[in-house]
Amino acid sequence: MKSTSRWDSNAVRDYYNANTRRFLQWGKDRGTFNIHGALWPPGVVRLDKALEYANELVRKTAAGMTPPATSLLDLGCGVGSGLFYLSRYLKSFQKGYGISISPVQIEIALRRAKSAKDTRLHFAVIDFLEAGQFFKQIDLAYSIEAFAHASDPGRFFQQAASALRPGGKLVLIDDTQVGMNLNPKEERLLQTYRHHWLLPSLLPENSVLGLAEANGLVLESHLDLTPWLRLRRPRDRFVSVAAFLFRSLLARSWYGKSLLGGDAKQKCYLKGITQYRLWVFAKTSDA
Repeated sequence: MKSTSRWDSNAVRDYYNANTRRFLQWGKDRGTFNIHGALWPPGVVRLDKALEYANELVRKTAAGMTPPATSLLDLGCGVGSGLFYLSRYLKSFQKGYGISISPVQIEIALRRAKSAKDTRLHFAVIDFLEAGQFFKQIDLAYSIEAFAHASDPGRFFQQAASALRPGGKLVLIDDTQVGMNLNPKEERLLQTYRHHWLLPSLLPENSVLGLAEANGLVLESHLDLTPWLRLRRPRDRFVSVAAFLFRSLLARSWYGKSLLGGDAKQKCYLKGITQYRLWVFAKTSDA
């Protein structure tokens, strides 16, 4: 389940350098600058709140720590939406660090931080597989739809644990494979999703938990978020038709590949091949 090729990290960097501005321009982020999925739990009726709900889950975990988290690290921060949200709504917030492998994303995040004049926010171009070299004694680290891009999932957990203080927490929100014994059609669907969205660490949940535990990170809680996704929206149906009719044409560009991967992702959810999950891990004192 491990890839040691640096091509993986370079490809993820190139993917987000090419697509981030398109995601922000063509996606409906309602000014939140989120480029992850919207969640619609009971009581959430506005798109901006749905887009922020993954950040809210991180906030609830940080606020529930004893004492509440003051330092946070976003592993794969995108353009910084998570930290901007936490800086506004987490009362204990003192310092937030966001790292991304994409210079384009960090450029946007730094510009937003400068405009907000919030000196508590810090962003840098750093591969999260090297995070432990730059950060220590962090209260809470989190990764929203970024862990699955890791070329070495074991090293991801090792570096996250290295960055945390004893008792610190790691929050992951990402996809996991739940369907096993797939037929050839289902296997092709999963591989299309993995390939076009560059997800070498879209792993079965048991693999995720085993790697975390091997690096001193003990599972505290988990939640299936898939029921809170809205699938088969009109836009999704349109993309599905386009993917069927123009697959070879779409596969020639980064953005076209992202559409093909997105279509496969939806179908993986609908067929029970993958789920969208929340995991909360705690670092043991002897890690």
